[in-house]
Amino acid sequence: MRSLRVDLGLDSGYLSRMLRSLERDGLVTLETDPDDRRVRVARRTAAGHAEQQALDRHSDRAAEALLAPLGPGQRARLLAAMADVERLLRASAVEIAEADADHPDVRRCLRTYYAELDARFEGGFDAAASYQDPGPQFRPPNGLFLLARLGAEPVAAPGCCSPPRASPRSSGCGSPGPSAAPGSAGGCSASWRRAPPPGARGRCGSTPTAR
Repeated sequence: MRSLRVDLGLDSGYLSRMLRSLERDGLVTLETDPDDRRVRVARRTAAGHAEQQALDRHSDRAAEALLAPLGPGQRARLLAAMADVERLLRASAVEIAEADADHPDVRRCLRTYYAELDARFEGGFDAAASYQDPGPQFRPPNGLFLLARLGAEPVAAPGCCSPPRASPRSSGCGSPGPSAAPGSAGGCSASWRRAPPPGARGRCGSTPTAR
């Protein structure tokens, strides 16, 4: 519910009343998160999905009416401009702050990063075999994690740490050497919980694997 409140910009009391009304109408269910009993989760019911689809059809018809006077080229230009506006607004809404390596959202980003590697590698990726606790390496003064949020949703957790010793194989941003942490490149790493915001790049200048 916190994500809904932040994304919609609603007062928590108003949102609670709205969700209770939707629950009475059979459109949503309100449940307690089994991983954190302080968190309540709202889920659409089958009736809620049907209601959303009906609203989407009304919205599509309204959009079609607006676009009907435009030619194919004009429609393409309008859609491209709308995509640019959405991308820039989303990028401007991202907030980045330092976070502890043990922060739950940092750990969630790391788990998603390893799951992405497992899905993309032909032979899979065994996180348990190569994982090591990032805590000591990614805390000041050795390094840090940055947590990027879009509203209440964590979207990325890039981390950077200093290699324990300098060597030709590990010198900051370059090829990973024996001292580099798993998932890192020369002491730099980045993990994404979902698709990175436009323009976001890894600390080594390359875009990290996106979920």
